[in-house]
Amino acid sequence: MSTILNQQATQASTSIPTTAETAIAETPVLYSGEQSPVYVGGSFRLTPGTAATTVTVRVRLGTGTSGTAIYTSPAMNVVATDPISVAIDMLDTSQAINTPNGTAYTVTVQQASATGNGSITDSYFRVEQQ
Repeated sequence: MSTILNQQATQASTSIPTTAETAIAETPVLYSGEQSPVYVGGSFRLTPGTAATTVTVRVRLGTGTSGTAIYTSPAMNVVATDPISVAIDMLDTSQAINTPNGTAYTVTVQQASATGNGSITDSYFRVEQQ
């Protein structure tokens, strides 16, 4: 049986500046005494910026864009300014959540070749102990 550790949903828009990797969701620091994988999943609606050709999604340990990437999606082909729905599902087997300091999780998005900002809307993410 899984335990939901954190979940969040928003309809607010998040701007994705040209080609900068941008955090679109962050959890607080989470702790767990369980020695089992942690599921990170969710979905969001992306409108790529002008001239964007691909988008990459990452899940990182910690907050912001500098933490260790524990998931990197394949580059997804996009059509600039044409909205798409994106889903992610991954298991973190690093056990970082079981350390004395715990860990936060951050979902990031990065556009390639974009000359204009993209945007994220209607996002939902959750973190579960499996």
